[in-house]
Amino acid sequence: SAVPAVPASSVDTGHDHKQDLDWLRDSFPGEYADVLETIHSVLGTLEPVLRDAGADIRYTLPAQPLPLVMSKPEVLRQAIINLLLAAVYRAQNMTIQIAIDSWQNQVRMRVYGQGTSMNTGTTAVNEALDMTSELLHLFGGSLTLNPSASDAFDACMLLPIS
Repeated sequence: SAVPAVPASSVDTGHDHKQDLDWLRDSFPGEYADVLETIHSVLGTLEPVLRDAGADIRYTLPAQPLPLVMSKPEVLRQAIINLLLAAVYRAQNMTIQIAIDSWQNQVRMRVYGQGTSMNTGTTAVNEALDMTSELLHLFGGSLTLNPSASDAFDACMLLPIS
């Protein structure tokens, strides 16, 4: 027999999104992450999604090794996943560039897709970008969106170094 559906209004999770973020921030002080290692891991995880979306990911690595960034590795990983998914939804069937370098005591990661912006998944894109920004703020990072007539998607993460 089928399991009866529970009305959404009767489900009380006892916490909200902000409580989860506060817990993440307070629970893991003083951790560090390797940005390049995290990006390679994320690209491996997202490979089927990227392939299905027709996305071609290219990245430019810095000439010098990057310093570690102040972040719980899992938080950085989720922020990068959210950012790349937003880029893929906004710039479908395009080449998405990732440029990474050290800049003013930070690691800068720019993600952009050239071409005409797709209006598909606008709500999903906005939610992914909002969550990316919130996750980055947990450890002093930031996300800047750079709307441009020539790019379908252009965003820059700034990550504090250790």
